[in-house]
Amino acid sequence: MSVAVVATLRAKDAYVSELAALTAKLHDMTHKVDEGFLRYDLYSQSSDKNAFIFLESWESQEALEKHLNALHVKEFQAKIEHMIEDSEIKITDI
Repeated sequence: MSVAVVATLRAKDAYVSELAALTAKLHDMTHKVDEGFLRYDLYSQSSDKNAFIFLESWESQEALEKHLNALHVKEFQAKIEHMIEDSEIKITDI
């Protein structure tokens, strides 16, 4: 069963540019090294310059879990922890 993810990150004002660069790097690394994604897109929200949205589809829950445990994702999470004002992650089977 496929899995869909909508992940929204909202940067603190002082970190918008830095978070933009780091989310772009995560997007690129995921496309280069991860297997099992059907879609992995990154958007910025035009009405809120601090918001970054990942729209993802994965072949399976296992593929998503491998992504979430990958080194580049763990490093990203550690780097952005202090930059985030708010986040929301929705995961559903499709």
